[in-house]
Amino acid sequence: MLGNASAQIREDTLDRIVDRAEGIEGWHGPLANRPKLSRRAVLRLAEFVAENMMDTLKNRTDMDAETMEAVHEEFSRRMEAAERARARDEGGTPGERAKTLFDKGELSDASIREAAQSGEEAFVRAALALKSGIKRAVVAKIFDIASVKGVVALCWKAGLSMPTAVVVQKRIVRIPPREVQGSIDGDYPFNEDEMTWQLEFFEDSA
Repeated sequence: MLGNASAQIREDTLDRIVDRAEGIEGWHGPLANRPKLSRRAVLRLAEFVAENMMDTLKNRTDMDAETMEAVHEEFSRRMEAAERARARDEGGTPGERAKTLFDKGELSDASIREAAQSGEEAFVRAALALKSGIKRAVVAKIFDIASVKGVVALCWKAGLSMPTAVVVQKRIVRIPPREVQGSIDGDYPFNEDEMTWQLEFFEDSA
């Protein structure tokens, strides 16, 4: 059905299929070639499809310029992440690499998102602790119990963008797609008081 361009599939159904498609490689090609994908679906696919499928996404003619630019940026981030992965063994432990970048003022939103995309959990934990000023034991507790609100609040405190917070939830904490808070093209879903309360709760209980 996915490969049949004339088959009618509702947009919300396609979005749910895309959320489940990461580990099902046989779906990637039909989805990348399917007409009339939502912006959300295209950007989500750009997070995990293989390089040849990225070319398919980049060459779509039914997306607006802003979406196409976001797809190109995602591709560039993934290529940079792959390059860093090849060289990361020379940079010490994940915590040491995060500290080096932090001290140099280079522990950016982009670098954390790219590490999250690559599944570098230890690096992301260390980076969030450094950027947020939250103790590593507190960060560990939030991650270990997979608290969605706690993770979102931690990313907010660290000054990360909402798209990066979404990637951290999905790739590092492994929050099920339907439970992920926020979206890759939206703002933080909770207000400042709520997120501050979440962090204070975990700090008090750590």
